[in-house]
Amino acid sequence: MANIDLDRVELDLNKFNSIIDEYSSSFKNPPTHTRQIVQFCKDKEYNYKYGELNPFFLVWCQNKHKSSSETCTESKEVEIEVDWDSFWIEYESKYAYPPKNAVHLWNFAKEEKFVDVKHKEARIAFDRISAAKSSISSPTSSKGDGTRKKSLQI
Repeated sequence: MANIDLDRVELDLNKFNSIIDEYSSSFKNPPTHTRQIVQFCKDKEYNYKYGELNPFFLVWCQNKHKSSSETCTESKEVEIEVDWDSFWIEYESKYAYPPKNAVHLWNFAKEEKFVDVKHKEARIAFDRISAAKSSISSPTSSKGDGTRKKSLQI
């Protein structure tokens, strides 16, 4: 037997438009991604999923695009430049140590700086910065060839 949510109202275009109106009254800028509407619905406890909201959001974007010159960025990704070096420095100043792995840097960018980036980009930046930091902090010394010799104690 299926579990049915009795408080749930079937989503239609009128209900979606009322959600958009609520969103607009709560926030200064209109939504640019479906996930913003999904999060808003979670906060308001509307229980609508991404798959239900996305078709209505795309229709809303098309209607909005016809009526204004602005476009929704859901269908096309916008390339944004992220200054990972400054995020690294800010992370170090906030936590008093550098990020231990790429996930820490990525979460810092997402949660602290509200930058929507893919983990792969953060991992590439983390590898680049950590390699640069390690080469600066531990240059090869001119004393010896870098091999360790065991001393025999009798």
